Amino acid sequence: MTARRRGHCIASTLAVGLMLFLGGTARAADSATPVAPASVAQWQEKEEPFLLVDVRPTQLYDMKHARGAVSIPAFVIDAKPIPKTMKVVLYDNGAGATEAGKAAEALQSKGYGSVYILTGGLTAWEALDLPIVAPPGPSPVPFVEPISAEALQRLLTQGAQLTVIDVRSAPKPGLKRARIQGARAARTAPELQSAMAGVDRTSLIVVFDDGNGDALERAEALRRQGFKSVKYLYGGTLAWDKLNQSDQK
Repeated sequence: MTARRRGHCIASTLAVGLMLFLGGTARAADSATPVAPASVAQWQEKEEPFLLVDVRPTQLYDMKHARGAVSIPAFVIDAKPIPKTMKVVLYDNGAGATEAGKAAEALQSKGYGSVYILTGGLTAWEALDLPIVAPPGPSPVPFVEPISAEALQRLLTQGAQLTVIDVRSAPKPGLKRARIQGARAARTAPELQSAMAGVDRTSLIVVFDDGNGDALERAEALRRQGFKSVKYLYGGTLAWDKLNQSDQK
């Protein structure tokens, strides 16, 4: 990796850390040390001794994972024979995922001292164009991946800085509709371009609709324009309403 490339990665990581993934990984393991993706890539380049662990389900690891990572799902990590003197870096998908935090808690409860959580998880790693390992041939991973209502709510509750785009059509007069904190309305293509003005291309973007499929189409359009961390809300406002109604009971 050239010095220029390394500097670009570090600068991009700062943008991601401050704008995108602040609170993006579960905060349950507050004593685990956050580490930026560019720093981990530098450790790899310098061949420093550490273990990079993908704590997602093995099926997801097999579809794609960070270069140099091994697969140890979060629910079994404390049963694996990892040397307690080893520096361990854990990552999940980021963007509201919780597996890395749970895995960190499990290791720390067993006496592991050097536990790190990759800031932003695999989403941040990939957004920064850091090396990804995937099987040859057509990728089984969707061009734009979904985010659950629970994960989005977790991000918003934690104060994560992300861009939320509402692509629903104009509401009928007098109709009360669900609202998501900080969402920018973008009912048309020109409005979408306006809503994206000034948004960093590595920042997390979540597009939502009322469940009719428009969000996926708009999210794919943003990906084609070079935005690297775009997700669509799975189930749209139907899922969002259902989650918030259950929370109020």
